[in-house]
Amino acid sequence: MNDILHDLMRDSADAIPTSVAPIAAITRAGRRRRTRAVALVAAAVVVLGGTAAAAVPGLAGDHEAGPAAPTRHYAPDDVPVFLPESAFDVGVDKQEDHASVSGELVATQDDRCLVVGDDQTPVFWPHGYEGETHGDGSFSLLDEQGSPVAEVGDTVRLTGGWLEPASWSGDERCIPDDRKVFMVQARPEVVGP
Repeated sequence: MNDILHDLMRDSADAIPTSVAPIAAITRAGRRRRTRAVALVAAAVVVLGGTAAAAVPGLAGDHEAGPAAPTRHYAPDDVPVFLPESAFDVGVDKQEDHASVSGELVATQDDRCLVVGDDQTPVFWPHGYEGETHGDGSFSLLDEQGSPVAEVGDTVRLTGGWLEPASWSGDERCIPDDRKVFMVQARPEVVGP
Protein backbone atom coordinates (compact mmCIF):
# COMPACT_ATOMS: atom_id res chain seq x y z
CA MET A 1 0.00 0.00 0.00
CA ASN A 2 2.79 2.38 0.81
CA ASP A 3 4.42 1.75 -2.52
CA ILE A 4 1.21 2.59 -4.36
CA LEU A 5 0.79 5.90 -2.49
CA HIS A 6 4.43 6.75 -3.08
CA ASP A 7 4.11 6.14 -6.82
CA LEU A 8 0.92 8.22 -7.01
CA MET A 9 2.53 11.16 -5.22
CA ARG A 10 5.62 11.00 -7.43
CA ASP A 11 3.59 10.85 -10.62
CA SER A 12 1.30 13.72 -9.60
CA ALA A 13 4.19 15.90 -8.44
CA ASP A 14 5.96 15.47 -11.74
CA ALA A 15 2.75 16.47 -13.55
CA ILE A 16 2.59 19.92 -11.86
CA PRO A 17 4.47 22.54 -13.91
CA THR A 18 7.08 24.50 -11.91
CA SER A 19 9.63 27.16 -12.76
CA VAL A 20 12.85 28.44 -11.31
CA ALA A 21 12.35 30.47 -8.15
CA PRO A 22 11.97 34.19 -9.07
CA ILE A 23 15.16 35.26 -7.20
CA ALA A 24 15.60 38.45 -9.25
CA ALA A 25 12.05 39.64 -8.47
CA ILE A 26 12.45 38.88 -4.77
CA THR A 27 15.78 40.78 -4.69
CA ARG A 28 14.26 43.85 -6.45
CA ALA A 29 11.37 43.95 -3.98
CA GLY A 30 13.82 43.81 -1.06
CA ARG A 31 15.90 46.63 -2.54
CA ARG A 32 12.79 48.80 -2.98
CA ARG A 33 11.82 48.28 0.67
CA ARG A 34 15.35 49.12 1.86
CA THR A 35 15.48 52.20 -0.38
CA ARG A 36 12.12 53.42 0.99
CA ALA A 37 13.30 52.83 4.57
CA VAL A 38 16.55 54.75 3.98
CA ALA A 39 14.62 57.61 2.35
CA LEU A 40 12.23 57.81 5.33
CA VAL A 41 15.12 57.85 7.80
CA ALA A 42 16.90 60.56 5.78
CA ALA A 43 13.71 62.66 5.68
CA ALA A 44 13.28 62.25 9.46
CA VAL A 45 16.88 63.36 10.06
CA VAL A 46 16.35 66.45 7.89
CA VAL A 47 13.09 67.35 9.67
CA LEU A 48 14.47 66.75 13.16
CA GLY A 49 17.73 68.50 12.30
CA GLY A 50 15.80 71.54 11.09
CA THR A 51 13.73 71.55 14.28
CA ALA A 52 16.89 71.34 16.39
CA ALA A 53 18.55 74.11 14.39
CA ALA A 54 15.53 76.32 15.03
CA ALA A 55 15.41 75.48 18.75
CA VAL A 56 19.12 75.85 19.61
CA PRO A 57 19.37 79.61 18.97
CA GLY A 58 16.40 80.10 21.30
CA LEU A 59 18.19 78.16 24.01
CA ALA A 60 21.44 80.02 23.41
CA GLY A 61 19.78 83.27 24.46
CA ASP A 62 18.25 81.72 27.58
CA HIS A 63 20.48 82.46 30.56
CA GLU A 64 19.04 79.49 32.47
CA ALA A 65 20.22 77.09 29.77
CA GLY A 66 23.92 77.72 30.32
CA PRO A 67 26.42 80.10 28.78
CA ALA A 68 24.53 82.42 26.49
CA ALA A 69 25.51 83.81 23.16
CA PRO A 70 26.19 87.56 23.31
CA THR A 71 23.00 89.55 22.85
CA ARG A 72 24.87 92.60 21.57
CA HIS A 73 28.32 93.66 20.40
CA TYR A 74 30.95 93.78 23.14
CA ALA A 75 34.26 95.59 22.95
CA PRO A 76 37.24 93.18 22.75
CA ASP A 77 38.18 93.58 26.43
CA ASP A 78 34.59 93.54 27.75
CA VAL A 79 33.15 90.32 29.16
CA PRO A 80 29.41 89.83 29.72
CA VAL A 81 28.40 88.59 33.16
CA PHE A 82 24.95 87.03 33.41
CA LEU A 83 23.53 87.95 36.79
CA PRO A 84 20.73 86.20 38.67
CA GLU A 85 17.55 87.72 37.33
CA SER A 86 13.84 87.53 37.94
CA ALA A 87 11.08 87.49 35.36
CA PHE A 88 10.20 91.09 36.29
CA ASP A 89 10.40 93.46 33.28
CA VAL A 90 11.00 97.09 34.24
CA GLY A 91 8.52 99.34 32.45
CA VAL A 92 6.28 96.40 31.53
CA ASP A 93 5.32 94.69 34.77
CA LYS A 94 3.53 96.53 37.58
CA GLN A 95 5.71 97.13 40.60
CA GLU A 96 4.05 95.41 43.55
CA ASP A 97 6.56 95.88 46.35
CA HIS A 98 7.95 99.20 47.57
CA ALA A 99 10.72 98.17 49.94
CA SER A 100 14.13 99.68 49.26
CA VAL A 101 17.76 98.83 49.84
CA SER A 102 20.62 101.30 49.56
CA GLY A 103 24.33 100.70 49.56
CA GLU A 104 27.48 100.41 47.56
CA LEU A 105 27.36 98.16 44.50
CA VAL A 106 29.94 95.42 45.17
CA ALA A 107 31.33 92.71 42.88
CA THR A 108 31.86 89.31 44.51
CA GLN A 109 32.70 85.73 43.45
CA ASP A 110 35.59 86.80 41.19
CA ASP A 111 33.46 89.43 39.43
CA ARG A 112 30.59 87.00 38.79
CA CYS A 113 28.03 88.57 41.14
CA LEU A 114 26.78 92.04 42.05
CA VAL A 115 25.50 92.58 45.59
CA VAL A 116 24.57 95.70 47.55
CA GLY A 117 25.86 97.17 50.81
CA ASP A 118 28.26 96.19 53.55
CA ASP A 119 26.17 93.11 54.37
CA GLN A 120 26.40 92.09 50.67
CA THR A 121 22.65 91.75 50.14
CA PRO A 122 22.07 89.22 47.34
CA VAL A 123 19.96 90.56 44.47
CA PHE A 124 17.68 89.20 41.75
CA TRP A 125 18.03 91.81 39.00
CA PRO A 126 15.19 92.63 36.58
CA HIS A 127 14.86 90.50 33.47
CA GLY A 128 17.51 91.35 30.85
CA TYR A 129 19.91 93.07 33.25
CA GLU A 130 23.50 91.89 33.08
CA GLY A 131 26.95 92.85 34.21
CA GLU A 132 29.97 93.66 32.10
CA THR A 133 33.61 93.61 33.15
CA HIS A 134 36.00 95.85 31.26
CA GLY A 135 39.67 95.51 30.39
CA ASP A 136 40.53 98.30 32.85
CA GLY A 137 39.07 96.26 35.74
CA SER A 138 35.81 98.19 36.08
CA PHE A 139 32.44 96.45 36.28
CA SER A 140 29.17 97.92 34.97
CA LEU A 141 25.54 97.03 35.60
CA LEU A 142 23.62 97.19 32.30
CA ASP A 143 19.86 97.43 31.81
CA GLU A 144 17.82 95.30 29.39
CA GLN A 145 18.85 97.59 26.50
CA GLY A 146 22.56 97.23 27.30
CA SER A 147 22.83 100.79 28.64
CA PRO A 148 24.97 101.38 31.75
CA VAL A 149 22.94 101.85 34.93
CA ALA A 150 25.67 101.90 37.58
CA GLU A 151 29.32 101.00 38.19
CA VAL A 152 30.80 98.93 40.99
CA GLY A 153 31.58 101.40 43.78
CA ASP A 154 28.50 103.57 43.11
CA THR A 155 25.95 103.93 45.90
CA VAL A 156 22.61 102.72 44.58
CA ARG A 157 19.02 102.64 45.81
CA LEU A 158 17.04 99.59 44.74
CA THR A 159 13.26 99.37 44.95
CA GLY A 160 11.39 96.07 45.06
CA GLY A 161 10.68 93.37 47.58
CA TRP A 162 12.22 90.67 49.75
CA LEU A 163 12.09 86.96 49.00
CA GLU A 164 12.46 84.36 51.72
CA PRO A 165 15.16 81.69 51.26
CA ALA A 166 12.58 79.04 50.27
CA SER A 167 11.29 81.17 47.36
CA TRP A 168 13.90 80.00 44.84
CA SER A 169 15.75 76.81 43.99
CA GLY A 170 18.99 77.74 45.76
CA ASP A 171 21.12 76.74 42.76
CA GLU A 172 22.27 80.24 41.84
CA ARG A 173 25.98 80.92 42.35
CA CYS A 174 25.33 84.48 43.53
CA ILE A 175 22.40 83.68 45.83
CA PRO A 176 23.08 81.82 49.08
CA ASP A 177 20.26 79.41 49.87
CA ASP A 178 20.01 80.53 53.49
CA ARG A 179 19.53 84.31 53.05
CA LYS A 180 16.74 86.64 52.09
CA VAL A 181 17.16 88.04 48.58
CA PHE A 182 16.11 91.44 47.29
CA MET A 183 14.15 91.32 44.00
CA VAL A 184 14.56 94.60 42.11
CA GLN A 185 11.32 95.88 40.54
CA ALA A 186 12.42 99.30 39.26
CA ARG A 187 15.40 100.83 37.52
CA PRO A 188 18.25 101.14 40.07
CA GLU A 189 18.97 104.73 41.07
CA VAL A 190 22.55 105.93 41.58
CA VAL A 191 22.52 108.18 44.68
CA GLY A 192 26.24 108.73 45.11
CA PRO A 193 29.70 107.81 43.92
